[in-house]
Amino acid sequence: SKMILTTLALTLSLPTDHFTMEKVPDKILRECAAIVNVPYASDNLTDEEWFRFKDCARMKMDEQIK
Repeated sequence: SKMILTTLALTLSLPTDHFTMEKVPDKILRECAAIVNVPYASDNLTDEEWFRFKDCARMKMDEQIK
């Protein structure tokens, strides 16, 4: 059962559309930094801030595609 939970967690964390932060335009990165209230281009984020920043970037990229 532990193996199943680990596999499920890994599966849920995988991007469905080959999303990578390198492909996110600078404009979106700056906007998400402001939304999450972190310094732009900082590498000193908590895990929660990083999760929220990536989530914001994913949502903004999805909005551009639609």
